[in-house]
Amino acid sequence: METLVEGKYGTGGYIDSYDSRDFKLSEVAGATTPFNWQLGFDVEKQLNYNLVVKNQGSSSSCGGQSWSYLSEVLEALGTGTYEPRSAKYIYAQTAVQGGGSYGRDNCAVLESQGVCQEKTLPSYPNTEINLTAAVDITAEVREDAKKAIFLPYAHADNDIESIAQAIRDHNGVILGVEGDNNGTWASKFPKPPKTVKWRHWVYALGAELINGKKYIKILNSWGESVGENGRQWLGEDYFISKHIFDNWTHIYKVQDIPKPLFLIDMQYGQTMFEIKRLQDFLVKLGYLSIDTTTTYYGNQTKEAVFKFQQDYVKMSWYEKYWLRGSKVGEKTRLSLNKLL
Repeated sequence: METLVEGKYGTGGYIDSYDSRDFKLSEVAGATTPFNWQLGFDVEKQLNYNLVVKNQGSSSSCGGQSWSYLSEVLEALGTGTYEPRSAKYIYAQTAVQGGGSYGRDNCAVLESQGVCQEKTLPSYPNTEINLTAAVDITAEVREDAKKAIFLPYAHADNDIESIAQAIRDHNGVILGVEGDNNGTWASKFPKPPKTVKWRHWVYALGAELINGKKYIKILNSWGESVGENGRQWLGEDYFISKHIFDNWTHIYKVQDIPKPLFLIDMQYGQTMFEIKRLQDFLVKLGYLSIDTTTTYYGNQTKEAVFKFQQDYVKMSWYEKYWLRGSKVGEKTRLSLNKLL
């Protein structure tokens, strides 16, 4: 692989103009609990495997790369299977003249089309010419993309706490970062710029404390030699310095796809998209009666879960008399999945 040259080896992020039609997460996803930094969060731990690292080469396809990361994560959580998604499918439709892409344009592809599998439309060779060849998006490719989940998009606030919450609640955020060729972008801990020389899209998939300091974990699209096998960590100084220029995330919404299994444990007080799926299913089964489901596991959800467990789960004394529906663990998920 060629030597990384910051600012030349794969940037391409553009700042979107303001649009009042863009949603904020607080408007469409409801209230959320503060992020627990002691507990942390990592998408790859939720999946129980590491994502395949993408390499955009010298192209400016970082937008396509980052949104395809997020698409394949949400697809995996929704269907229980993991297939890399095509960065080319996105970028070939959103690339601007001279290279690079706007966040809103990339979001629009996920929202209105889905994203096809990498094997259906390969993103290699990772050249600008190949990655912008929209002529390769045939009717067959578009049919494959339609099998994916269509995902409405929204903004989080641009501080590290809000980003950490959005990563936890929606399994990833696309960050727009600014850099200035300061020699740190091949390392685990990139530093914010003093003068902005380039902009870049990256997929943020975790948040954690490292030596007592808050960091956002990102998966870059510059290959495995960057950071720690393609993974890097942006510290709070990056956010304080205002060099995270934008962020986008997608709100999980199940369309007409094979019924996704419940793969993640849930408990009272949590906020995540999986809880809304649980609530929707409990409503369908008649255990929950509310007008609007949310992503929050509160008292009504707890009571509905307990009613379901009484009918379908062989509970221990502790589960029956102490937990009383405050946790959806393996036994409850198995019963839910059998009904699915």
